[in-house]
Amino acid sequence: IDYLEKQRDLYKYIHDQTMRLANKGFNKEEIAEQIELPSALGQEFSNRDYYGTVNHNSRAVYVKYLGYFDGNPATLHPLPRAKSSKKYVAYMGGIEAMYRMALEDFNKGEYRWVAELLNHAVSVDPDHQASRSLLADTYEQLGYQSESAPWRNFYLCGAKELRHGIPAGSLYSASEGTLRGMPLDNLFKAMAVRLIPSKVEGLDLAINLNFTDLTDQFRLEIRNSVFHGFRNFAEKEAATELVLSSINFKRMMSGLITVGELIKSDDMQIKGDAKPLLPLPSYFDSFQRRFPLVIPQPFE
Repeated sequence: IDYLEKQRDLYKYIHDQTMRLANKGFNKEEIAEQIELPSALGQEFSNRDYYGTVNHNSRAVYVKYLGYFDGNPATLHPLPRAKSSKKYVAYMGGIEAMYRMALEDFNKGEYRWVAELLNHAVSVDPDHQASRSLLADTYEQLGYQSESAPWRNFYLCGAKELRHGIPAGSLYSASEGTLRGMPLDNLFKAMAVRLIPSKVEGLDLAINLNFTDLTDQFRLEIRNSVFHGFRNFAEKEAATELVLSSINFKRMMSGLITVGELIKSDDMQIKGDAKPLLPLPSYFDSFQRRFPLVIPQPFE
């Protein structure tokens, strides 16, 4: 009971004190800097910051209720990092001057500030080796000081990226087993977040899906650059209708099998216009399993 009560009070303390300070006008960073657990909670082994942290969780509470915006107009519509970093570096006299100042503060142990400073430097010039190395050293020091394992992992992953680049990855693709266990509604949600708006600008597409192994039928629509998968909506007319099993549809949309292969094996029949099927796979994005954490990516 003592353990459960202190777990209960841990989370309620973070919640209540975050909202108390928010109502006094502090933003999420200012709140996180102020909140400390009382000794009755903070000295309990099970309440230590080994995974989540008070600092991290208090900011999450703030965002849950109030969003990212803290009311300060300067944070309402800020520049993205790649653009703001150029201004920071220029205002501080160039990347060499910024590096020298950062090195002084690193030697003073002001690692949090150095991380913020050099984050701008490597965003502007990722090939500036001195800044990369010092930022990697900074993240390593912050990692050593982290009680939380995820915090330490983020810091050390950042250091590794700066020193060795991004580890080799691959394009994500669902396995046969994943597809079989995935409800169609979930597949449609996944397809919706993969849709590339520039590829479907002005497109008005509807495809009825007649699944041979299901009672419910479905309808795909792409309109206003948004993808929808509707259940039991296939009574509406469409220029194209597909007749196939649900697992073969999942395979086709996940790239495990092509339209041509399904037609050749008689596992899919197309009623009406087949032309909309040809470019369909090109409308959907693919995702790398790894992406940079430190160096900003170019915009699409």
